[in-house]
Amino acid sequence: LELALFAGKIAAYAQGFAVMSGASKEFNWNLPMPTIAKIWRAGCIIRSQMLDTMAEAFGSGSASTNLLMAPAFI
Repeated sequence: LELALFAGKIAAYAQGFAVMSGASKEFNWNLPMPTIAKIWRAGCIIRSQMLDTMAEAFGSGSASTNLLMAPAFI
């Protein structure tokens, strides 16, 4: 049950980041996904420890197409 909850959280974050990434491309916003994850981790109500791993995945390029494809979450 714990792993299912963890997988659900990852999927929810992946969907949210995918929406932001799509909007960033469509409207030429150039949103910095690693920075967004770090900001959320540091001072947002979310503050999940997973955001550190997500920031690293985006920063390294391993999550450039989809967070679910990053080695840290496979």
